[in-house]
Amino acid sequence: MHNLFITLLILNILYLYSLLINSLKVMKKFVFIYLLVSIPAFIFSQNVSMMKNLSFEETWTEDIPMELQPDGWKVISGNVEKIKSDDAQHGNYAVYIEPVNDLGTQFGMLIGEDTMTRYPVSISYYMKGSLTGSDFITSTVSIISNGKVIGNGILSLASGDIDTTYQQFTIDINYTQSHQPDSITLVISCIGETSNGGASNMYIDNITFTYGNVNIIKHDKNIENIRIYPNPSNGQIHIETADNTNIRIFNIEGRLVENHININPYSVLNLNVSAGIYFMHIQTGKTTTVHKLIVR
Repeated sequence: MHNLFITLLILNILYLYSLLINSLKVMKKFVFIYLLVSIPAFIFSQNVSMMKNLSFEETWTEDIPMELQPDGWKVISGNVEKIKSDDAQHGNYAVYIEPVNDLGTQFGMLIGEDTMTRYPVSISYYMKGSLTGSDFITSTVSIISNGKVIGNGILSLASGDIDTTYQQFTIDINYTQSHQPDSITLVISCIGETSNGGASNMYIDNITFTYGNVNIIKHDKNIENIRIYPNPSNGQIHIETADNTNIRIFNIEGRLVENHININPYSVLNLNVSAGIYFMHIQTGKTTTVHKLIVR
């Protein structure tokens, strides 16, 4: 009897052991499938960070009464009621911008800033509109790594370059360093010196990114040597550049609040502005970069 009990106990142990082994096999298979699916998905997700709402079809938010802004973007226009336009290149909506006349200079802007972990080689967008007199459109993209510009592209358009029908324009991006990007800033501006009462305008729609092999060009000292500190600041900032620069500072509403011409490579600016977020356009030679500045 005792031997029978021992035999049954051993058989039960062996049975439970076999169940455990089978369960582990199933679990291993599940874990393998999970890793097979999740790891590439994780890797892919780490490389698709890019700007949001590129076709302006997502949510629009009323920033102030009668002024709708596309989520993920800041639009500065002299006609805030028409920013959300149904005259789209594709889809339902596009951004419409008229310049604001301020301090003798007209300007309207589309500003986007977001995280970016890939290396775009170009950015394209569809645009139509009209430019009067010497008004022009400039598009600037800056790829940032740890607060430093590692890639830059600029495209300038004059009155003969755009039409009243949509055309696609492309900004090529040149890289001077191979550091991992962490953010991107895109600014499309309509700027003029003539007081034409908002006769110039632009429609922007369907922004796309192109990725490919990145070639590191000869280092551009005008881009690499720009340092702005501290940022955030209390209004006093130190600026280091390779050569003399022209600096224009715009507030979040797009108004030109500071304009500094032919600044020395090592300068200290005491800004006469209130606390807030500003965009600093630094022009050195033919190179223009846009930097976000926070004043506390």
